[in-house]
Amino acid sequence: MREKEHPPFRGITLWAELPHGRAGSILGRTLCAHRGGAVEYYVRPATYADVPAIGRVARETWRTTYAHTIAPHNQQRVLERSYADAALAAALQMAQSWFFVAVNGEEVLGFAQFMCRGDGHGELVRIYVLPAHQRQGIGRALLQAGVRAMAAVGIHRCYVSVEVDNVPAIAFYQHFGFRYHRAYASFVGDQLVHLLELKTSLRALRYALETE
Repeated sequence: MREKEHPPFRGITLWAELPHGRAGSILGRTLCAHRGGAVEYYVRPATYADVPAIGRVARETWRTTYAHTIAPHNQQRVLERSYADAALAAALQMAQSWFFVAVNGEEVLGFAQFMCRGDGHGELVRIYVLPAHQRQGIGRALLQAGVRAMAAVGIHRCYVSVEVDNVPAIAFYQHFGFRYHRAYASFVGDQLVHLLELKTSLRALRYALETE
């Protein structure tokens, strides 16, 4: 996350669309205790039809994730700017960017966007899973999709930024091999938020995902 106020907010996360014609579904299976049964989901490239659902997932996850760390008016400011339909449609059109959704039928359970940075490295821009479906392997499946997409264009390293107080997210990334790179701060609206940037090699990330 490198937001300096005006660019889209990136990287404070909970825990891309493959090049056209190269996308393959990743089928996952998990248990939802609150339903008492198995729920199947799969990961695929996001489409324009997914834009409203992606916005809904973002709004729900932001409310719970940042309830005690980012002021409501600053949350609203980011959501209105970065998750408006037009902003998400533009994100789907970005060159060297891959946007994925995890779906169960017509319901979007989570999403993730990856991109190739100007320095040639990859970055996990954002990843969110609905609170009711977290800790069920969806975040892992989204990471797998991103790794495949980035590897296909020769990216060898991936970065992600996360809020310093977002302990579950930091643990998630560390579990899959991300390690500390630097600490910095960035404004979210009128609030200064402290962040950690983590990094890993794509090879190590792929190994961690495959041996999980």
